[in-house]
Amino acid sequence: MQQNLISATLSDTAVAEAVACAEKISSLFKGILVNLEPQDRLRMAKMGDKTLAFVGKTLEYGSQNVQLVPMFIDLDEAQRDFALASQLNTLLKLLAPLCQSMEDTAMLAGSDAYVAGLGIYSSVKNAATNNVAGATTIADDLSQRFPGKGRKKKGDGKDTPEEGES
Repeated sequence: MQQNLISATLSDTAVAEAVACAEKISSLFKGILVNLEPQDRLRMAKMGDKTLAFVGKTLEYGSQNVQLVPMFIDLDEAQRDFALASQLNTLLKLLAPLCQSMEDTAMLAGSDAYVAGLGIYSSVKNAATNNVAGATTIADDLSQRFPGKGRKKKGDGKDTPEEGES
């Protein structure tokens, strides 16, 4: 039985419009957004929802009491950083659920397609075993899509791709 976790389509127009919107967002932030290395993300001090109010309050008190701000702190720069972080966090809260839904939907659709492909591949291999015309050529071609997992050799048991492999 065929798996059917989702059944939906997107029009080419909708995809084109979404791509245009994504490109517009990228252009709005060109020269601002950066990509960190994983190790940099791990060792960096992070401001989340819990510390947002704390940081805002410290900067407010710092502005009102400049004599309490250490000489090595550029208060104007800290305020710019706080404003940027606040703005981006607002956008992230809006976009993160959308991105998660897109990832989840792509995963469902991909799973459906992959399971169907494995079913077809299995049928083709069975047909090749039974000498159905043209099936061996198709099976050989498909087996090349899974390096190291090609057509079954006598007794190796490796005739299908591992789950999650692509």
